[in-house]
Amino acid sequence: MYSLKNFEVIAKEYINGKTDTLEGIETRLTAWYCITFNTTFHDPKLLEMTLEELIILYYMHLLKNNPELLSEEEKDEYEEWLKKQMGNKYVSEDQMVQHATGYEEAEKKRLEEIKNRLPEKITTDFSAIRGE
Repeated sequence: MYSLKNFEVIAKEYINGKTDTLEGIETRLTAWYCITFNTTFHDPKLLEMTLEELIILYYMHLLKNNPELLSEEEKDEYEEWLKKQMGNKYVSEDQMVQHATGYEEAEKKRLEEIKNRLPEKITTDFSAIRGE
């Protein structure tokens, strides 16, 4: 037999569930969706969503309600640790992206130069080579 205490425990698990697994994240975001949009777990829109779509919707809603989150920079403890470990060899994410895009542009240019050196038309007629 069900008791109100059982329903309370179930509701708490949905709202405050662990997020250390994908299932836990999905359960918590499903509960968030139902509370936010005042619907049930059987809502057709919710059932059609993938976990990725649900995560994106959650962050869109979070940023819409708190736009200053976009301007706040969180201090990344790992990044600080990495800087200390690498010393002067440390490269920021922005620098890595710039390097990667520079490499891609250089590769495009190199391939374009190779393409320009190729003949416009390739033929299987070898008579000109044989001197016929």
